[in-house]
Amino acid sequence: MTGSVGTSVKPSISQQNHEVLERIRHHLDDQEHKIHEQLNRFQLIKKAVERICKNDDAYMQSPDIVKAQTTLEDSPLERKGNTAAEALELLKAGNAAFLRDEVPAKQCSDRHIGLHFAQKPHAIIIACSDSRVPPEMIFNCAFGELFVIRLAGNTIDALARASLLYAVQHLHSPLVVVLGHEKCGAVTAALQPPEALVEAPRDIKTLVKKIQSGIECALLEPGLEDVDDERLLCAIVCNVHSVARTLSEHPDIRPFIEQKALSVVGAYYAFNGVVSFFDDGEDGNATGKEVGSTVNGQASLCMSCSGTIHRSSSPTADPSQKVNSRLSVSEGLSKNT
Repeated sequence: MTGSVGTSVKPSISQQNHEVLERIRHHLDDQEHKIHEQLNRFQLIKKAVERICKNDDAYMQSPDIVKAQTTLEDSPLERKGNTAAEALELLKAGNAAFLRDEVPAKQCSDRHIGLHFAQKPHAIIIACSDSRVPPEMIFNCAFGELFVIRLAGNTIDALARASLLYAVQHLHSPLVVVLGHEKCGAVTAALQPPEALVEAPRDIKTLVKKIQSGIECALLEPGLEDVDDERLLCAIVCNVHSVARTLSEHPDIRPFIEQKALSVVGAYYAFNGVVSFFDDGEDGNATGKEVGSTVNGQASLCMSCSGTIHRSSSPTADPSQKVNSRLSVSEGLSKNT
């Protein structure tokens, strides 16, 4: 009897070698494809850099820039506001100019050339990504005057905080403004019932949870199941205070505040153009103290998230006059419509 049941025929040495060579060939094909992709990418980068250099050379050799560069050696680019108080007044004045429909002065050539070598922003703005809230326009600022960090809901994560710390440590900006705004979509989403977000992408759920952790007062209000305007305003202001407080208490940021090198304040932008700054303590740092105890004679929606307001300006007011007012939720809403 020849052979046995269940035995397998081993591949020959030549077959084994062939399989190994095939695997090597496929691997090399993959590597070749990746190398071609990298070469194409490098070519695109090279062309972009060459185009930038060509344009920059032409710009730097123009007569006005050559003259400005000579002037800059004697008068380097200066920061407009060197203290938090000065920076805050600049922002208030800028918002007043914005309300008067003033256009920022044309970028002069000496400032352009100065920005080639340095930036000295007088304020850091933590703003929402909403296209209706451009900080440079709202505060009537030119290039290099604001360091802007924008995330939905004017939230801040580790990467955004790293950007802020760069501006504080290396650019020495003395003021941080957490800027909330009217009808914020991210905060609106945070006020929705859980079932409304079941099918939302994971990253959006993460954003919503982050905002919800700072607006618990608005989430827990009884009898306010719908997202009405008053509840939304309450939540937006509460969110601003939460972000400002979190920043002020962060171990990497707190030392700058204690050394009086930095102040953190909150603010609210209404679509009529007015920015209201929260009065959060003598040093300008977030304290989350109470403001506005009534709404049409009734208890306020939130006692912890409202704040005394410095009204920087209004469309008809003298922008040089600063008004302290106790702002209720209803009053604040009426100002923004």
